Amino acid sequence: MNARQSLRIWDIAQIAIGFIGLRFVLLSLSAAVLLSLHGAFALDAQAQAQLLSQNGWFVVTRLGINALAMFLPLWWVLRRRNCWSREQLLLQLPDTRWFIYGGGLTLIVVPLAFGITRWLNRSVTGVTVDTQAQTLQTGLQVSPLLTASVVLLAAFVIPFVEELAFRGVLFPWLTDRWGVVVGVVGSALAFAAVHPELGIAASAFVIGLILALLTWAAKSIWPAVVIHILNNLYGVLSLIQSL
Repeated sequence: MNARQSLRIWDIAQIAIGFIGLRFVLLSLSAAVLLSLHGAFALDAQAQAQLLSQNGWFVVTRLGINALAMFLPLWWVLRRRNCWSREQLLLQLPDTRWFIYGGGLTLIVVPLAFGITRWLNRSVTGVTVDTQAQTLQTGLQVSPLLTASVVLLAAFVIPFVEELAFRGVLFPWLTDRWGVVVGVVGSALAFAAVHPELGIAASAFVIGLILALLTWAAKSIWPAVVIHILNNLYGVLSLIQSL
């Protein structure tokens, strides 16, 4: 029995609730510790938010919390349901040709994603600055250790965890119940929902559609993982180059 056959709606809900709740708790605790160390509890909310966004250690901590908060509920539910094998989560290696196709798609996906984000930021929201990029730059500027941590988390760990969650579990679960169209669109919408900024969410939705279709064709998440890593790595390295 694969993961999509074992999991119930309540299991998917537990993963989502666990992610939101664990992320909120861990981020709140981390923020409280940092504000306490800086004696900043007397500041107003806006000043506190600015202090946190400009602290490189908090930026790296937040990246780690995002990955951990998504992985732990996923691991807990899947282990409890006894569906944690490579085959059940589409972790088996596909034919080499799918990596070649993935490499070709990367040449389309990466510029498409960045183009959508820039266009929406400028034309729809009127925002010319990518606040998420600004936040990551804060972590990249502090020290070589934090730079390496940002690259590792943003370009490798988070892409794998997100692909495992959205293309390895949610996409096949939706597809099994309501068909591949619902699986592709539903998993892409969920993927977009964890990216709060409009421009990034829109590009994440488009990328989610492409990666879900690739996963469906390859019967494996690894080509999608490779594209996701290359997309994020390009973004992080571009930020490093701009420093």
